[in-house]
Amino acid sequence: MSSTLNRRSFLTHSAATVGGIALAGSVVDEILVPAAGATTGIGVGAPKIGGTLRVGLLSEQSSNQTFSGAQGKLDSAGFTLANTVFDPLFVTPTSGKGWLPYLALSATPNANYTEWTIVLRRGVEFHNGTPFNAAAVVANYKSAAANATVGLGIAPLIKDVTQPNPADNYSVLYTLQLPYTTFPVNLSEQQIAYMAAPSALAGPSNPIGTGPFKYKSWILNETSTWVKNAKYWRKDAAGRKLPYLNEIEFKVIVDDTARFEALQSGSIDMMLTEAGPVIKQMLNTRGIVGITGEAEARDPASDCIMLNVAGKDYTGQSGAVNPSTLQYDHSRRSVLTDIRIRQACAYAINRNQYLSVVDGGVGFTMNGIYRPASPFYKNPGYPSYNPAEAKKLVAAYKKATGATKVSFVLDIVGSSSEQITEFEFIQSQLAAVGIEITSRPVQQSVQINGAILKTYEAVTWNQFGGTEPSLNFVWFDSGNFLNFAQNDDPVLTKAMLTAMAAKPYSASYISNWAKVNTQLAKDIPYLFMAATVYAWGAKTTVQNWAKSTAADAKTAVLNPDAGAIRLTETWIS
Repeated sequence: MSSTLNRRSFLTHSAATVGGIALAGSVVDEILVPAAGATTGIGVGAPKIGGTLRVGLLSEQSSNQTFSGAQGKLDSAGFTLANTVFDPLFVTPTSGKGWLPYLALSATPNANYTEWTIVLRRGVEFHNGTPFNAAAVVANYKSAAANATVGLGIAPLIKDVTQPNPADNYSVLYTLQLPYTTFPVNLSEQQIAYMAAPSALAGPSNPIGTGPFKYKSWILNETSTWVKNAKYWRKDAAGRKLPYLNEIEFKVIVDDTARFEALQSGSIDMMLTEAGPVIKQMLNTRGIVGITGEAEARDPASDCIMLNVAGKDYTGQSGAVNPSTLQYDHSRRSVLTDIRIRQACAYAINRNQYLSVVDGGVGFTMNGIYRPASPFYKNPGYPSYNPAEAKKLVAAYKKATGATKVSFVLDIVGSSSEQITEFEFIQSQLAAVGIEITSRPVQQSVQINGAILKTYEAVTWNQFGGTEPSLNFVWFDSGNFLNFAQNDDPVLTKAMLTAMAAKPYSASYISNWAKVNTQLAKDIPYLFMAATVYAWGAKTTVQNWAKSTAADAKTAVLNPDAGAIRLTETWIS
């Protein structure tokens, strides 16, 4: 399924969006698949300084004047862009556990893990010459807290960020709403980790960060260009100043096939995709290096169909989408509020066939938010393919309600040929058990806004996953505005709160995160499909893009949001 926003959208690396999560080429120990004998994306020989790299991305930000960790809506493409202009406070080791220094040097909790003192790196400047310091971190938090969507997501987690000692401008205090033993992962894996210059947060502004590249130009939905930050604070292991490239140009090409054609024709040098058929073709094209990250130490996001289980919009008014007008209609009631219909949908869909037909056999099926190898996985009891059981549930619903027809509307991205294929597959599967669905083709921004405002019935979506299950908290927390499915389950919320207060990887931590998956299988706010594998492809002249390092320039790290990439240490041979 092709994603156009994604799980780390809004604030996490556990993404919200319209497609599938991925496992991008980002660390040395992932699966490396050289196409037709080409070298992999690891650097060969000494770095070459200079040059322009042209990168094809699958989605764009909603605004180029409010793009930052505090204000942006970051998916894999957005995190790739953010890595160009901003730096995070911490980064994540390839083990997927813990955090490593970057703009911040350390994180120290109080006794009950409700406060974390963060010590910052000295001597770093924003692109406009102003210093990175405690005041800047506080300003980024306040901007995030005031944001219409990001603020609603972080409010249940963070009470305040302050500079406790006015004489110490390199120490900040994060005061939390709850005990949280792994909180600094948020300052590595989520978009709130990325620091922008306070002046760029005060109003509409070109992006200003501390990162390896600076703003040059941006034509929204087309192209953005970023030039080398000659004063960047990082050096490589040999003491050479980073970055190596002079310039990066990002081109937004929404359709995966068109993006791949651009790579083949030479109009771009590398690209991101999450379309299974394109991934298969890319991995077998001579002259192109294709890399996926299916072995990364993180749970993948799930391709799914998100269901509005409350049948209400954000104001609390009941309604459903009218299949004739395709408008949200308060006079209608959604069948998806009934657990029998949600169960019938789950039983009706053959996920193995979905993987083959929609994803081209790339990746694996999902029955929840964890991969089978995850320490938090145990079979959650999500309905297996059983059309006979689905028909029984539909019949029982009709008998109990007097309904003569069961139908709902599914939102898709109309410009995505892959999502059209997905809709046709789901439509056929549900029709076979007596459920009729109508598509509402919209632009990705409209689809996302529909989820935010809850003016939808069902929507193709991609979300969840990550190195730490607590990154999913805001999406499942009862009553949280970012719980777009509006699934109100106090058992699920209690399990998350208990796990977040527990010692990492203790019995309580593991069992309660497993319970979250079990509750989702009972509630069915999402129809799980498959883990979508993101992949990067590049010309063989693009070197050292499949890995990135921590501040010490030696320790390999994961990228934020599977599918994202860092190009700080990339060069063109």
